[in-house]
Amino acid sequence: MARDVFGLNTTIPWEFTPETACRTVVTPFIVSGVPFYIVKALDQLVEGGLISTYTLLYAPRIWLFLLSFICDYVVWKVSSHNIKSLVLYSTSWTTSVFLVRPFSNTVETVFFALTMYYSVMCAQRKNILNYWALGLVIVVGVFSRFTLIFFIGFLGIWLLYTQLRKGLIRFIYFSIVVLCSMAATTATIVLIDSLYFRSVEILYKGDSLNISTTIQDLELHGKLLVTPYQNLLYNMDTKNLELHGIHPRITHVLVNTPLLFGLLPFLSICGWKYPSKRNLIPNKILILCIMFPLLILSLAPHQEARFLLPILIPISILSGNLFKRKEHKKFLFLWIAFNAVLVLVFGFLHEAGMIDTISKMNINSEQHVLFYKTYMPPTHLFHDHKNLLKVHDIGGNTTLLVETISKLSTSDIVSIVAPGSVDLSMVNATLELYYKVWPHLSTENLPSLYRFLEDLTMNVYKVNS
Repeated sequence: MARDVFGLNTTIPWEFTPETACRTVVTPFIVSGVPFYIVKALDQLVEGGLISTYTLLYAPRIWLFLLSFICDYVVWKVSSHNIKSLVLYSTSWTTSVFLVRPFSNTVETVFFALTMYYSVMCAQRKNILNYWALGLVIVVGVFSRFTLIFFIGFLGIWLLYTQLRKGLIRFIYFSIVVLCSMAATTATIVLIDSLYFRSVEILYKGDSLNISTTIQDLELHGKLLVTPYQNLLYNMDTKNLELHGIHPRITHVLVNTPLLFGLLPFLSICGWKYPSKRNLIPNKILILCIMFPLLILSLAPHQEARFLLPILIPISILSGNLFKRKEHKKFLFLWIAFNAVLVLVFGFLHEAGMIDTISKMNINSEQHVLFYKTYMPPTHLFHDHKNLLKVHDIGGNTTLLVETISKLSTSDIVSIVAPGSVDLSMVNATLELYYKVWPHLSTENLPSLYRFLEDLTMNVYKVNS
Protein backbone atom coordinates (compact mmCIF):
# COMPACT_ATOMS: atom_id res chain seq x y z
CA MET A 1 0.00 0.00 0.00
CA ALA A 2 2.86 2.41 0.75
CA ARG A 3 4.03 2.05 -2.85
CA ASP A 4 0.54 2.70 -4.23
CA VAL A 5 -0.25 5.64 -1.94
CA PHE A 6 3.12 7.35 -1.54
CA GLY A 7 5.15 5.98 -4.46
CA LEU A 8 7.80 4.58 -2.12
CA ASN A 9 10.42 1.99 -3.01
CA THR A 10 9.16 -1.11 -1.18
CA THR A 11 9.54 -4.86 -1.27
CA ILE A 12 6.28 -6.44 -2.38
CA PRO A 13 5.46 -9.70 -0.56
CA TRP A 14 5.21 -12.64 -2.93
CA GLU A 15 1.48 -13.04 -2.16
CA PHE A 16 0.83 -9.66 -3.77
CA THR A 17 2.86 -9.97 -6.95
CA PRO A 18 0.85 -10.44 -10.17
CA GLU A 19 2.60 -13.73 -10.96
CA THR A 20 1.80 -15.42 -7.63
CA ALA A 21 -1.11 -13.35 -6.27
CA CYS A 22 -3.04 -15.30 -3.63
CA ARG A 23 -4.13 -12.51 -1.24
CA THR A 24 -6.84 -9.98 -1.87
CA VAL A 25 -5.76 -6.35 -2.09
CA VAL A 26 -8.81 -5.47 0.01
CA THR A 27 -7.05 -6.59 3.21
CA PRO A 28 -3.99 -4.30 2.94
CA PHE A 29 -6.34 -1.49 1.90
CA ILE A 30 -8.35 -1.97 5.11
CA VAL A 31 -5.36 -2.16 7.45
CA SER A 32 -2.92 0.24 5.73
CA GLY A 33 -4.53 1.93 2.75
CA VAL A 34 -7.14 3.87 4.74
CA PRO A 35 -4.69 5.32 7.32
CA PHE A 36 -2.09 6.01 4.62
CA TYR A 37 -4.56 8.04 2.57
CA ILE A 38 -5.47 9.99 5.72
CA VAL A 39 -1.76 10.70 6.37
CA LYS A 40 -1.30 11.73 2.74
CA ALA A 41 -4.20 14.18 2.97
CA LEU A 42 -2.90 15.66 6.24
CA ASP A 43 0.65 15.81 4.85
CA GLN A 44 -0.45 18.45 2.36
CA LEU A 45 -1.90 20.58 5.16
CA VAL A 46 1.06 20.49 7.54
CA GLU A 47 4.11 22.64 6.88
CA GLY A 48 7.19 20.43 6.53
CA GLY A 49 5.06 17.34 5.95
CA LEU A 50 4.01 14.43 8.13
CA ILE A 51 5.49 11.46 6.29
CA SER A 52 8.29 9.78 8.22
CA THR A 53 9.31 6.34 9.46
CA TYR A 54 7.19 6.72 12.57
CA THR A 55 4.03 8.07 10.91
CA LEU A 56 4.19 5.22 8.37
CA LEU A 57 4.55 2.79 11.28
CA TYR A 58 2.00 4.16 13.72
CA ALA A 59 -0.77 5.33 11.38
CA PRO A 60 -1.90 1.72 10.62
CA ARG A 61 -1.45 0.75 14.26
CA ILE A 62 -3.62 3.59 15.52
CA TRP A 63 -6.23 2.72 12.89
CA LEU A 64 -6.19 -0.95 13.92
CA PHE A 65 -6.37 0.05 17.58
CA LEU A 66 -9.63 1.82 16.78
CA LEU A 67 -10.92 -1.16 14.75
CA SER A 68 -10.06 -3.51 17.62
CA PHE A 69 -12.84 -1.93 19.69
CA ILE A 70 -15.22 -3.82 17.40
CA CYS A 71 -13.99 -6.99 19.09
CA ASP A 72 -14.42 -5.43 22.55
CA TYR A 73 -17.99 -4.51 21.72
CA VAL A 74 -18.78 -7.99 20.36
CA VAL A 75 -17.44 -9.67 23.51
CA TRP A 76 -19.53 -7.24 25.56
CA LYS A 77 -22.61 -7.81 23.39
CA VAL A 78 -22.49 -11.61 23.06
CA SER A 79 -21.74 -12.10 26.77
CA SER A 80 -24.76 -9.90 27.62
CA HIS A 81 -22.59 -7.19 29.15
CA ASN A 82 -20.45 -9.53 31.24
CA ILE A 83 -17.67 -7.25 32.45
CA LYS A 84 -15.52 -10.25 33.41
CA SER A 85 -15.43 -11.49 29.81
CA LEU A 86 -14.52 -8.03 28.59
CA VAL A 87 -11.72 -7.71 31.16
CA LEU A 88 -10.26 -11.06 30.12
CA TYR A 89 -10.31 -10.07 26.46
CA SER A 90 -8.96 -6.54 26.89
CA THR A 91 -6.12 -7.58 29.22
CA SER A 92 -4.86 -10.32 26.92
CA TRP A 93 -1.37 -9.65 25.56
CA THR A 94 -2.55 -10.73 22.13
CA THR A 95 -5.03 -7.86 22.11
CA SER A 96 -2.44 -5.20 22.86
CA VAL A 97 0.38 -6.70 20.74
CA PHE A 98 -1.10 -8.62 17.79
CA LEU A 99 -4.43 -6.89 17.17
CA VAL A 100 -2.85 -3.45 16.66
CA ARG A 101 -0.46 -4.70 13.98
CA PRO A 102 -1.25 -5.05 10.27
CA PHE A 103 -1.48 -8.84 10.05
CA SER A 104 -4.08 -10.58 7.93
CA ASN A 105 -4.91 -12.48 11.13
CA THR A 106 -5.91 -9.16 12.72
CA VAL A 107 -8.42 -8.57 9.93
CA GLU A 108 -9.62 -12.17 10.25
CA THR A 109 -10.24 -11.65 13.97
CA VAL A 110 -12.18 -8.44 13.40
CA PHE A 111 -14.36 -10.08 10.74
CA PHE A 112 -14.87 -13.13 12.95
CA ALA A 113 -16.17 -10.75 15.61
CA LEU A 114 -18.41 -8.99 13.08
CA THR A 115 -19.76 -12.37 11.92
CA MET A 116 -20.62 -13.23 15.52
CA TYR A 117 -22.33 -9.87 15.97
CA TYR A 118 -24.47 -10.07 12.84
CA SER A 119 -25.29 -13.73 13.55
CA VAL A 120 -26.75 -12.65 16.88
CA MET A 121 -28.62 -9.75 15.27
CA CYS A 122 -30.03 -12.00 12.53
CA ALA A 123 -31.09 -14.60 15.11
CA GLN A 124 -32.90 -11.99 17.20
CA ARG A 125 -34.90 -10.16 14.54
CA LYS A 126 -35.81 -10.14 10.88
CA ASN A 127 -33.89 -7.32 9.22
CA ILE A 128 -32.73 -7.27 5.61
CA LEU A 129 -29.84 -4.90 6.38
CA ASN A 130 -28.46 -7.30 8.99
CA TYR A 131 -28.84 -10.22 6.59
CA TRP A 132 -27.01 -8.33 3.86
CA ALA A 133 -24.26 -7.16 6.25
CA LEU A 134 -23.73 -10.75 7.42
CA GLY A 135 -23.10 -11.96 3.87
CA LEU A 136 -20.74 -9.06 3.21
CA VAL A 137 -18.56 -9.51 6.32
CA ILE A 138 -18.30 -13.27 5.76
CA VAL A 139 -17.02 -12.84 2.21
CA VAL A 140 -14.58 -10.04 3.03
CA GLY A 141 -13.28 -12.07 5.97
CA VAL A 142 -12.84 -15.23 3.89
CA PHE A 143 -11.03 -13.30 1.16
CA SER A 144 -8.73 -11.90 3.87
CA ARG A 145 -7.99 -15.43 5.15
CA PHE A 146 -9.85 -18.47 3.91
CA THR A 147 -9.32 -20.10 7.33
CA LEU A 148 -12.14 -17.90 8.66
CA ILE A 149 -14.46 -20.62 7.33
CA PHE A 150 -13.24 -22.96 10.08
CA PHE A 151 -13.90 -20.39 12.82
CA ILE A 152 -17.44 -19.52 11.70
CA GLY A 153 -18.57 -22.95 10.44
CA PHE A 154 -20.59 -24.01 13.48
CA LEU A 155 -21.76 -20.44 13.99
CA GLY A 156 -23.38 -20.67 10.54
CA ILE A 157 -25.01 -24.02 11.34
CA TRP A 158 -26.46 -22.57 14.55
CA LEU A 159 -27.81 -19.52 12.74
CA LEU A 160 -29.43 -21.59 9.98
CA TYR A 161 -31.06 -23.75 12.66
CA THR A 162 -32.44 -20.71 14.50
CA GLN A 163 -33.88 -19.32 11.26
CA LEU A 164 -35.51 -22.65 10.39
CA ARG A 165 -37.10 -22.85 13.82
CA LYS A 166 -38.81 -19.52 13.14
CA GLY A 167 -40.47 -20.82 10.01
CA LEU A 168 -39.65 -22.02 6.53
CA ILE A 169 -40.57 -18.68 4.94
CA ARG A 170 -38.13 -16.77 7.16
CA PHE A 171 -35.42 -19.38 6.52
CA ILE A 172 -35.81 -19.05 2.76
CA TYR A 173 -35.92 -15.25 2.93
CA PHE A 174 -32.80 -15.16 5.11
CA SER A 175 -30.93 -17.58 2.86
CA ILE A 176 -31.77 -15.69 -0.34
CA VAL A 177 -30.68 -12.30 1.04
CA VAL A 178 -27.43 -13.64 2.54
CA LEU A 179 -26.54 -15.58 -0.63
CA CYS A 180 -27.25 -12.53 -2.82
CA SER A 181 -25.05 -10.41 -0.55
CA MET A 182 -22.26 -12.99 -0.66
CA ALA A 183 -22.50 -13.29 -4.45
CA ALA A 184 -22.41 -9.51 -4.99
CA THR A 185 -19.50 -9.03 -2.57
CA THR A 186 -17.56 -11.93 -4.11
CA ALA A 187 -18.03 -10.58 -7.62
CA THR A 188 -16.89 -7.12 -6.52
CA ILE A 189 -13.73 -8.34 -4.77
CA VAL A 190 -12.83 -10.74 -7.60
CA LEU A 191 -13.12 -7.88 -10.09
CA ILE A 192 -11.06 -5.54 -7.89
CA ASP A 193 -8.31 -8.14 -7.43
CA SER A 194 -8.31 -9.10 -11.11
CA LEU A 195 -7.91 -5.48 -12.18
CA TYR A 196 -5.32 -4.67 -9.51
CA PHE A 197 -3.13 -7.67 -10.35
CA ARG A 198 -3.78 -7.14 -14.07
CA SER A 199 -5.08 -10.64 -14.72
CA VAL A 200 -7.92 -8.99 -16.66
CA GLU A 201 -8.39 -5.69 -18.45
CA ILE A 202 -11.52 -3.81 -19.42
CA LEU A 203 -11.78 -2.83 -23.08
CA TYR A 204 -14.29 -0.43 -24.62
CA LYS A 205 -15.86 -1.54 -27.87
CA GLY A 206 -16.74 1.99 -29.04
CA ASP A 207 -14.63 4.92 -30.21
CA SER A 208 -14.45 6.79 -26.91
CA LEU A 209 -15.75 6.70 -23.35
CA ASN A 210 -18.51 9.17 -22.52
CA ILE A 211 -21.46 9.65 -20.22
CA SER A 212 -23.66 7.41 -22.35
CA THR A 213 -21.31 4.41 -22.08
CA THR A 214 -23.13 1.29 -20.83
CA ILE A 215 -21.97 -2.03 -19.46
CA GLN A 216 -22.74 -3.60 -22.85
CA ASP A 217 -20.03 -1.39 -24.37
CA LEU A 218 -17.35 -2.89 -22.09
CA GLU A 219 -15.53 -6.20 -22.40
CA LEU A 220 -13.41 -8.14 -19.92
CA HIS A 221 -10.29 -9.75 -21.38
CA GLY A 222 -8.20 -12.17 -19.39
CA LYS A 223 -8.79 -14.56 -16.49
CA LEU A 224 -10.61 -13.61 -13.30
CA LEU A 225 -8.53 -14.09 -10.15
CA VAL A 226 -10.09 -15.73 -7.08
CA THR A 227 -7.37 -15.19 -4.47
CA PRO A 228 -8.69 -17.49 -1.67
CA TYR A 229 -8.72 -20.37 -4.13
CA GLN A 230 -5.14 -19.60 -5.18
CA ASN A 231 -4.14 -19.40 -1.52
CA LEU A 232 -5.77 -22.75 -0.80
CA LEU A 233 -3.91 -24.39 -3.69
CA TYR A 234 -0.63 -22.93 -2.44
CA ASN A 235 -1.17 -24.21 1.11
CA MET A 236 -2.16 -27.68 -0.04
CA ASP A 237 1.35 -28.18 -1.45
CA THR A 238 3.68 -29.29 1.35
CA LYS A 239 6.71 -28.18 -0.66
CA ASN A 240 5.45 -24.60 -0.47
CA LEU A 241 4.92 -24.82 3.28
CA GLU A 242 8.46 -26.13 3.75
CA LEU A 243 9.68 -22.70 2.64
CA HIS A 244 7.97 -21.16 5.67
CA GLY A 245 8.83 -23.83 8.20
CA ILE A 246 7.43 -27.25 9.11
CA HIS A 247 6.16 -27.86 12.63
CA PRO A 248 4.92 -30.94 14.51
CA ARG A 249 1.13 -31.34 14.28
CA ILE A 250 0.81 -30.81 18.05
CA THR A 251 2.45 -27.36 17.97
CA HIS A 252 -0.86 -25.46 18.08
CA VAL A 253 -2.19 -27.49 20.99
CA LEU A 254 0.90 -27.83 23.15
CA VAL A 255 2.81 -24.63 22.33
CA ASN A 256 0.82 -21.93 20.55
CA THR A 257 -2.43 -22.14 22.51
CA PRO A 258 -0.76 -21.87 25.96
CA LEU A 259 1.59 -19.18 24.64
CA LEU A 260 -1.26 -17.02 23.35
CA PHE A 261 -3.93 -17.64 25.97
CA GLY A 262 -2.26 -19.14 29.03
CA LEU A 263 -4.88 -20.68 31.34
CA LEU A 264 -7.82 -19.22 29.45
CA PRO A 265 -8.60 -22.29 27.27
CA PHE A 266 -8.80 -24.39 30.45
CA LEU A 267 -11.05 -21.80 32.07
CA SER A 268 -13.29 -21.63 29.00
CA ILE A 269 -13.86 -25.39 29.22
CA CYS A 270 -14.66 -25.03 32.91
CA GLY A 271 -16.94 -22.11 32.05
CA TRP A 272 -18.76 -24.37 29.60
CA LYS A 273 -19.46 -26.80 32.49
CA TYR A 274 -21.40 -23.99 34.20
CA PRO A 275 -23.90 -23.03 31.47
CA SER A 276 -24.75 -19.37 31.32
CA LYS A 277 -28.11 -18.27 29.96
CA ARG A 278 -26.68 -14.79 29.55
CA ASN A 279 -24.57 -15.55 26.45
CA LEU A 280 -26.43 -14.72 23.24
CA ILE A 281 -24.70 -17.61 21.46
CA PRO A 282 -25.04 -21.06 23.10
CA ASN A 283 -21.99 -22.21 25.03
CA LYS A 284 -21.81 -25.41 22.97
CA ILE A 285 -21.49 -23.38 19.79
CA LEU A 286 -18.80 -21.17 21.35
CA ILE A 287 -16.76 -24.18 22.42
CA LEU A 288 -17.07 -25.61 18.90
CA CYS A 289 -15.82 -22.26 17.52
CA ILE A 290 -12.68 -22.94 19.58
CA MET A 291 -12.17 -26.67 19.16
CA PHE A 292 -13.02 -27.10 15.47
CA PRO A 293 -10.57 -24.52 14.02
CA LEU A 294 -7.92 -25.69 16.48
CA LEU A 295 -8.38 -29.25 15.20
CA ILE A 296 -8.39 -28.32 11.50
CA LEU A 297 -5.43 -25.94 11.73
CA SER A 298 -3.48 -28.59 13.64
CA LEU A 299 -3.67 -30.82 10.57
CA ALA A 300 -1.50 -28.37 8.61
CA PRO A 301 2.29 -28.80 8.85
CA HIS A 302 2.96 -25.04 9.14
CA GLN A 303 1.67 -23.69 12.46
CA GLU A 304 2.26 -20.12 13.60
CA ALA A 305 0.77 -18.84 16.84
CA ARG A 306 -1.02 -15.89 15.22
CA PHE A 307 -3.17 -18.30 13.18
CA LEU A 308 -5.19 -18.93 16.36
CA LEU A 309 -5.92 -15.29 17.22
CA PRO A 310 -9.69 -15.34 16.47
CA ILE A 311 -10.45 -17.95 19.15
CA LEU A 312 -9.59 -15.38 21.83
CA ILE A 313 -13.13 -14.00 21.43
CA PRO A 314 -15.14 -17.16 22.27
CA ILE A 315 -12.55 -18.13 24.90
CA SER A 316 -13.03 -14.78 26.67
CA ILE A 317 -16.83 -15.02 26.53
CA LEU A 318 -16.88 -18.55 27.96
CA SER A 319 -14.25 -17.89 30.64
CA GLY A 320 -16.21 -14.90 31.90
CA ASN A 321 -18.85 -17.34 33.15
CA LEU A 322 -16.39 -18.80 35.62
CA PHE A 323 -15.45 -15.61 37.43
CA LYS A 324 -18.84 -15.35 39.06
CA ARG A 325 -17.50 -17.94 41.50
CA LYS A 326 -15.20 -16.54 44.20
CA GLU A 327 -12.97 -19.63 44.32
CA HIS A 328 -11.82 -18.98 40.77
CA LYS A 329 -10.94 -15.31 41.15
CA LYS A 330 -7.34 -16.18 42.01
CA PHE A 331 -6.90 -17.11 38.35
CA LEU A 332 -7.41 -13.47 37.44
CA PHE A 333 -4.18 -12.47 39.21
CA LEU A 334 -2.26 -15.19 37.35
CA TRP A 335 -3.85 -14.05 34.09
CA ILE A 336 -2.76 -10.43 34.60
CA ALA A 337 0.79 -11.48 35.57
CA PHE A 338 1.09 -13.85 32.59
CA ASN A 339 0.03 -11.17 30.12
CA ALA A 340 2.21 -8.46 31.67
CA VAL A 341 5.30 -10.63 31.14
CA LEU A 342 4.42 -11.43 27.52
CA VAL A 343 3.58 -7.80 26.70
CA LEU A 344 7.06 -6.90 27.95
CA VAL A 345 8.73 -9.66 25.90
CA PHE A 346 6.78 -9.45 22.64
CA GLY A 347 5.69 -5.82 22.83
CA PHE A 348 8.94 -4.17 23.91
CA LEU A 349 11.84 -6.60 23.47
CA HIS A 350 11.19 -9.07 20.65
CA GLU A 351 12.62 -7.66 17.39
CA ALA A 352 12.22 -4.23 19.00
CA GLY A 353 15.35 -2.70 17.48
CA MET A 354 14.20 -2.98 13.88
CA ILE A 355 12.25 0.29 13.71
CA ASP A 356 14.91 2.46 15.38
CA THR A 357 17.54 0.84 13.15
CA ILE A 358 15.61 1.83 10.04
CA SER A 359 14.85 5.34 11.28
CA LYS A 360 18.56 6.05 11.91
CA MET A 361 19.69 5.01 8.44
CA ASN A 362 20.63 7.91 6.20
CA ILE A 363 19.50 7.13 2.63
CA ASN A 364 21.21 9.86 0.61
CA SER A 365 23.03 7.70 -1.95
CA GLU A 366 22.84 4.26 -3.52
CA GLN A 367 23.55 1.55 -0.99
CA HIS A 368 22.95 -2.09 -0.13
CA VAL A 369 21.68 -3.24 3.27
CA LEU A 370 21.88 -6.91 4.23
CA PHE A 371 19.54 -8.07 7.00
CA TYR A 372 20.98 -11.22 8.56
CA LYS A 373 19.10 -13.38 11.08
CA THR A 374 16.29 -10.85 11.42
CA TYR A 375 12.71 -10.77 10.24
CA MET A 376 12.07 -9.31 6.80
CA PRO A 377 12.30 -5.53 7.35
CA PRO A 378 9.26 -3.38 6.47
CA THR A 379 11.01 -1.59 3.60
CA HIS A 380 8.39 1.18 3.24
CA LEU A 381 9.64 2.57 6.57
CA PHE A 382 12.91 3.59 4.89
CA HIS A 383 10.85 6.28 3.15
CA ASP A 384 12.88 5.82 -0.03
CA HIS A 385 11.34 7.88 -2.87
CA LYS A 386 14.38 7.78 -5.16
CA ASN A 387 15.00 4.01 -5.32
CA LEU A 388 18.45 4.45 -3.79
CA LEU A 389 18.20 1.50 -1.42
CA LYS A 390 18.57 -2.19 -2.18
CA VAL A 391 17.48 -4.40 0.72
CA HIS A 392 18.73 -8.01 0.88
CA ASP A 393 16.76 -10.33 3.14
CA ILE A 394 19.42 -12.93 3.95
CA GLY A 395 17.46 -14.67 6.69
CA GLY A 396 19.66 -17.18 8.50
CA ASN A 397 21.52 -18.34 5.38
CA THR A 398 25.22 -17.89 6.22
CA THR A 399 26.37 -19.07 2.78
CA LEU A 400 24.13 -16.52 1.08
CA LEU A 401 25.51 -13.78 3.34
CA VAL A 402 29.12 -14.55 2.36
CA GLU A 403 28.25 -14.86 -1.33
CA THR A 404 26.26 -11.61 -1.37
CA ILE A 405 29.08 -9.65 0.29
CA SER A 406 31.51 -11.06 -2.27
CA LYS A 407 29.26 -10.00 -5.16
CA LEU A 408 28.88 -6.50 -3.70
CA SER A 409 32.62 -5.99 -3.13
CA THR A 410 32.74 -3.21 -5.76
CA SER A 411 29.74 -1.32 -4.33
CA ASP A 412 30.38 1.92 -2.49
CA ILE A 413 28.15 1.41 0.56
CA VAL A 414 27.28 -2.01 1.96
CA SER A 415 25.87 -2.52 5.45
CA ILE A 416 24.97 -5.56 7.53
CA VAL A 417 22.17 -5.44 10.08
CA ALA A 418 22.22 -8.30 12.60
CA PRO A 419 21.38 -8.99 16.26
CA GLY A 420 24.22 -8.35 18.67
CA SER A 421 24.15 -11.99 19.70
CA VAL A 422 25.10 -13.18 16.17
CA ASP A 423 28.66 -14.16 15.24
CA LEU A 424 29.89 -12.53 11.99
CA SER A 425 33.44 -13.90 12.02
CA MET A 426 32.77 -15.82 8.79
CA VAL A 427 32.54 -12.57 6.80
CA ASN A 428 35.68 -12.11 4.69
CA ALA A 429 35.80 -8.35 5.12
CA THR A 430 36.46 -5.70 7.73
CA LEU A 431 33.31 -4.75 9.65
CA GLU A 432 33.04 -1.28 11.17
CA LEU A 433 30.32 -0.86 13.76
CA TYR A 434 28.05 2.04 12.77
CA TYR A 435 25.73 2.01 15.76
CA LYS A 436 23.73 -0.19 18.12
CA VAL A 437 20.06 -0.10 18.99
CA TRP A 438 18.95 -1.33 22.44
CA PRO A 439 16.90 -3.33 23.32
CA HIS A 440 16.50 -5.98 20.63
CA LEU A 441 15.72 -9.61 21.42
CA SER A 442 16.03 -12.30 18.77
CA THR A 443 14.42 -15.50 20.05
CA GLU A 444 16.21 -17.46 17.29
CA ASN A 445 19.58 -16.12 18.50
CA LEU A 446 19.27 -15.60 22.24
CA PRO A 447 21.95 -13.52 24.00
CA SER A 448 24.42 -15.44 26.11
CA LEU A 449 23.77 -15.30 29.84
CA TYR A 450 27.11 -13.69 30.73
CA ARG A 451 26.70 -10.98 28.03
CA PHE A 452 22.91 -10.70 28.13
CA LEU A 453 22.52 -6.91 28.27
CA GLU A 454 25.44 -6.29 25.91
CA ASP A 455 24.10 -8.73 23.30
CA LEU A 456 20.52 -7.47 23.62
CA THR A 457 21.04 -5.13 20.66
CA MET A 458 20.56 -4.71 16.94
CA ASN A 459 23.92 -3.85 15.35
CA VAL A 460 24.60 -2.07 12.06
CA TYR A 461 28.00 -2.64 10.44
CA LYS A 462 29.69 -1.00 7.47
CA VAL A 463 31.47 -3.51 5.22
CA ASN A 464 34.99 -2.46 4.20
CA SER A 465 36.21 -4.87 1.52
